[in-house]
Amino acid sequence: MLDLQQRLRKVGIDTAPLNGVYDQPTEAAVQNYQALRHIRTDPQGVYGSTTRQSLESET
Repeated sequence: MLDLQQRLRKVGIDTAPLNGVYDQPTEAAVQNYQALRHIRTDPQGVYGSTTRQSLESET
């Protein structure tokens, strides 16, 4: 999860704190990322395959 948090930060989405835990702030950051990138194939806040692919392609 630390990798996810670091990748979100690289694209300008804060996930405070960087703790390697999929906690509420991280889920909210994933939801924010999904909204900004218009990702609707993964449930909101779920780091699914579409969200992962999109984030990894950017970082």
